Amino acid sequence: MLTFYHRHACVVSCTLPTIEFVPRNLPCLLPKTLKWDPWVSGNVHNDLTKEMTMNRKQFLQLGLSSLFAPTLVGKAMANDAPPMVKAPVFPQGKTAIQMIRNATLRVSIGGVVFLVDPMLSKKHAFPGFPLTYNHEQRNPMRDLPMSVEDILKADAILLTHTHEDHWDEAARQMVPKAMPIYVNDEKALETVKKAGFTNVKVLAPKDHFKGVTIYRVASQHGPDEFYETAPADWAEMLGTTVGFVLEAPGTKKVYIAGDTVWQPAVTEALRSHRPDVVVLNTGAAMSSMMRGSMIMDAQDFLRAYNEAPFATIVAVHMDAINHCTLHRSDLRQFRDALKMDAKRALIPEDGELMVFA
Repeated sequence: MLTFYHRHACVVSCTLPTIEFVPRNLPCLLPKTLKWDPWVSGNVHNDLTKEMTMNRKQFLQLGLSSLFAPTLVGKAMANDAPPMVKAPVFPQGKTAIQMIRNATLRVSIGGVVFLVDPMLSKKHAFPGFPLTYNHEQRNPMRDLPMSVEDILKADAILLTHTHEDHWDEAARQMVPKAMPIYVNDEKALETVKKAGFTNVKVLAPKDHFKGVTIYRVASQHGPDEFYETAPADWAEMLGTTVGFVLEAPGTKKVYIAGDTVWQPAVTEALRSHRPDVVVLNTGAAMSSMMRGSMIMDAQDFLRAYNEAPFATIVAVHMDAINHCTLHRSDLRQFRDALKMDAKRALIPEDGELMVFA
């Protein structure tokens, strides 16, 4: 039996191969008008709204302050500034990924460098997201690991979507206006163009940039139940997202899933593209609008590891944004408890370079 404390007020008990997550004091954060149901065994989500029976109007009247009490989650991590690093020289003829922060990546493939989902703000520059867990924590919770000048050493930008933790005001101000940018849909196209960018394109099902083929992969920013039952304006708030598969001759193929839960398109991308590297946003981001996480979590990390034995799985989108409830240290303990191969299940630190030969 392995027992360790999760940062989000729970105890994680692990008896291989079963993982059981036992709540410790989360119920005290909930108002008495809500019925709270413990986490399901084997599910990493802190499903705070599982038994919510009030209607939308009642929920809004209740107010966020009573639903999510102030917490200290992430406070220590927010004060841990990573050491500044310089932009690496990407190796010739190899695929390489540099973890920047949150979902921001620099990906080198086929001699081309893509910047994915740039969030360039200084620590605590903008408020926590409303209607989400730990919303009183300001974002980002960590400093950038390197200068913006070095981060912007890229040939093009890939945007999975335009939420502030993927395309923030700092990026809108500092990215060169002529930089080629691929976006997820027509609404994003209009948004990015309105900010003054002149070389913006909606990603086609199969696109090409300087010898690199970019395949569009569908993604879904929340569980099926949310999109089936939520009011239209709530679903519109999450919007549409997209993933990418990047392929170039003679190099390792990369699949960047983006902000998505596990859904059929993910399975199909693994089956049809057989990527060598799979990047998953595994922060288990929680919102009061839905049951479960709006992105992937530890269980999805494990699922990808098992369903794609031919691939290296890379976990990102942790430790930087208020509503992410799974941290890298927690995921590493999860990985180690299940005896996953640490060389194939990567959880990089900010600024870390990964080379795939």
